[in-house]
Amino acid sequence: MATAQVVTTGWIELGEDVLRWDINWLCTDLGVVSQELSGADLGKVLGWYIFMAKVDPGSTTPTAAWDWTLKDADGIDIMAGLGTDMSATASVMLFPKPDGTNFRDSLVDGPLTFAITAAGDAKIGVNSFFFRRWERK
Repeated sequence: MATAQVVTTGWIELGEDVLRWDINWLCTDLGVVSQELSGADLGKVLGWYIFMAKVDPGSTTPTAAWDWTLKDADGIDIMAGLGTDMSATASVMLFPKPDGTNFRDSLVDGPLTFAITAAGDAKIGVNSFFFRRWERK
């Protein structure tokens, strides 16, 4: 019997200008997940910058070397491949590399799509993304 993906998302306000988007996921039997940040949720951070990601592989650990991406509306992985070959057991903190070379905040200018591949059958985890408002003073 096929396993359907189960995804719950939530927002935590860490300060006036910092928000965290948590994605709690259970992947399908094919080891995949797909979740879009759009609509009202996108409205919370449109024009803000993503500055960090945290990954917790969970208690029902994914297959070693599982992959995830966070793509913008143009299909660009704003983490530039940093979500590839993830550990089955170690939690990590990663910083965006939108040009593939330099670490820097990445502007949210449209929908974002989070996707997982090769995580194994019905595995769980949590990916969190941190956003900040940046204003020139």
